[in-house]
Amino acid sequence: MPGLMEMANCVSINPGRDDVPISKRLRFNIMVNTDKEYATGLRYIVTKYFSLSTHYDSDMGLGGGLTLTY
Repeated sequence: MPGLMEMANCVSINPGRDDVPISKRLRFNIMVNTDKEYATGLRYIVTKYFSLSTHYDSDMGLGGGLTLTY
């Protein structure tokens, strides 16, 4: 059947931590897993609802943007 993906019998562990305060306005996050993938990012809180964010993922590369918190 086209589009069907078969998965191997494996267990993946994915520890991570979000919103670690570095300063009053700066937050840090990190994630790793047993498939040798990792991600890390920073978020700078500009106002109560908007933040500037950057992110690095071992598969996708570098990214950044504007985060809306509601």
